[in-house]
Amino acid sequence: MSFTLNRDAQEIPRARLAAELARRIAHKKSVIWQEREQKYGENRAWVRAYPEPLAFTEIFGFDMNRFYEDPAFALETELRQRIFWEDNVIEDSAATLVIPVGASIYFDHTLFGQAVTHDPSGVPRFGGHALTDRADPALIPAFDFRHTGLMPQLLQMHTEMTRLAREWYGDAVKVVFPAIGRGPLDFFVQMRGYESFVMDIAENPDGVRACLLRFAQERSRFNAECAAYLGEPFARKNCFIADDWINVPFISPQNFLELVLPSYRAIEEQEGPINSFHTCGNMVPLSRDFCASFPELANLDVSAWNDLAALDAEVPRERSFGVNISATMVMSAGVEEQRAHLELIRRLRRNRSIGLNAQSGCRIRASYDEHIARLNEYLLLARETLAHE
Repeated sequence: MSFTLNRDAQEIPRARLAAELARRIAHKKSVIWQEREQKYGENRAWVRAYPEPLAFTEIFGFDMNRFYEDPAFALETELRQRIFWEDNVIEDSAATLVIPVGASIYFDHTLFGQAVTHDPSGVPRFGGHALTDRADPALIPAFDFRHTGLMPQLLQMHTEMTRLAREWYGDAVKVVFPAIGRGPLDFFVQMRGYESFVMDIAENPDGVRACLLRFAQERSRFNAECAAYLGEPFARKNCFIADDWINVPFISPQNFLELVLPSYRAIEEQEGPINSFHTCGNMVPLSRDFCASFPELANLDVSAWNDLAALDAEVPRERSFGVNISATMVMSAGVEEQRAHLELIRRLRRNRSIGLNAQSGCRIRASYDEHIARLNEYLLLARETLAHE
């Protein structure tokens, strides 16, 4: 596929960004979606793709630290990125004018005493933590919502981006403040270290359980204080957890039930029933127990490390899957291999709601023109293979 990137997003005057993005969103919803429904069927699978944040530091040529520290630059760049994606990628989801504020994807780690910095391309660098020495919940400090870690920077970014959005675009753009969706095991393994975590399972399981409960309690406290800061009620409602270390065999089903499950229960008590869960790991061997533990779970967002046929056999059919297609499959596999994988998904969709997310990672081709062309080829193949099912 011959393809040249449309770089109009980089040339649009700042004052026109919200209107231009809104125009593209409206066109996709009123024209493109209808065209695809007519061509591929009303029950067509939605094939999505998202841009890797690190990709834009190369495509647009900026330092990620500026994106996290300069409110005007962050707001303008986020709108340009969304226009660029709409102009170049033929995925099914539509952009929005809801802009999240950030000081790092990992700002939440800094609440618990772990420093996080970024190189210019956006790769995070994690500092040490007291948990490296021992699994002791006393080493997980209580945070101050306004002063701990990156919170001063995050709050300043939110205040300024909100003001600028109103000044530049009126009510068209909404800036939102991040809650914590990350799960306790992600925090613990990052700060303790995986090898030490394995030793703890054998020698100090009570310490592991206590640390995970501590992270769960502080996650919920943060989300409650976030709601108070925004002037919103903190009522129990459906909640989301993303825990990438739920990954067999790095954690066993038994250890999940005995060590991790109590922390998830603690989150449910404070935030509401878990109805959506994401992991980048293999959860097939514990999926039956997982689903039984959370009867209100509606969606599992799973990675390519899962055997989808095996997962389908373990999980009740009323639970939907979000299937993440690996960047290796999307960007490097041959068409026949891609089609065979998509055929499996097509069969599973006869009895279950399944959405796809095609991952593309960062550039592995000679240019981003070639990279996005390859992504679009996969999106088209997926749409055609899954049509009318």
